[in-house]
Amino acid sequence: MTEFFSLAGNGTQAPYWKMPLVLTALLHLAVFLLLIMPPSFLRPRHNFQEIQTINLFTAVELKARLKPPRRHTAPPRVSRPSRPRRQAPPPPVKEVKSINIDQPPSLVPAKPAKVVSLRPRKLKKRVPPLVKHEKINDELLRRGLAGIRARLKAKQEARQVKSALAELVKNLQAAKPAPAPPKNKPVAPAAPDTAKGVSAGSQSNQAARNAAEAAGFKLALRRYYMLISLRIHEHWSLPKTHSWDKSLEAVVVINIRRDGIVSKITFEKKSDNMYFNQYVKKTIEEASPMPPFPSDLKRERLEIGLRFMPGGML
Repeated sequence: MTEFFSLAGNGTQAPYWKMPLVLTALLHLAVFLLLIMPPSFLRPRHNFQEIQTINLFTAVELKARLKPPRRHTAPPRVSRPSRPRRQAPPPPVKEVKSINIDQPPSLVPAKPAKVVSLRPRKLKKRVPPLVKHEKINDELLRRGLAGIRARLKAKQEARQVKSALAELVKNLQAAKPAPAPPKNKPVAPAAPDTAKGVSAGSQSNQAARNAAEAAGFKLALRRYYMLISLRIHEHWSLPKTHSWDKSLEAVVVINIRRDGIVSKITFEKKSDNMYFNQYVKKTIEEASPMPPFPSDLKRERLEIGLRFMPGGML
């Protein structure tokens, strides 16, 4: 190698190393070109011309070909007479209404504007229209009227009973019991002949005294009974929602103390209606205590019988 370069440096053998260098460069260039070029580049290309076929024919053959083929004609079909179709009725002709074309209004000169006052306007009150009541069934109306009549009748009867009792109490208060006869003054012992007359006079005086006490007791008892009746009528009120049979009757016996307190309630006769009996007992309990005994009624207890009906106590 030293010799090779030395020789080249001397310039004696320069042409020998240039040739191999050029060959190697050409070889590399050929390999590079082969790698770049497509493979079809090396194949030979054959260019073929297009082939056209032409059929030759004569004029006689052309006429024979142009004649249409014979067709077998079928016999003509006999057409049946078609049924006449129903024609739809023609649509009704609409009447043409004449339209009145309003003429343009004639020009009227504008009126002068009204003078607007600054005072507040008085607005009229609108009266609401009357509401129409719906029709009521006749049966319901009759029942309602019957119930109202029954209530009015019961109230009227109660008022009559109260007024009669008040008048009776006034009459009893006005009437005074008869004064008891004065006690006989002690008399001197009578003679044996007059002993029978004295004993007869004392017996008659005792009988008159007993009769006066009995009359006073009855009068006081009747007056107290009227007070009890008024007291019970103040609390007697049957429900109006139920129709009560007028034949109902209940008899009650009550024990009253002197201060008016009812100590015992006993039914001597009950009605057929259980609710009516309950209202009778409830009325007596609400009316207790009764009025106290009057001064002329010298008793500690009283047993009084009361009879109740739907109209009240009798």
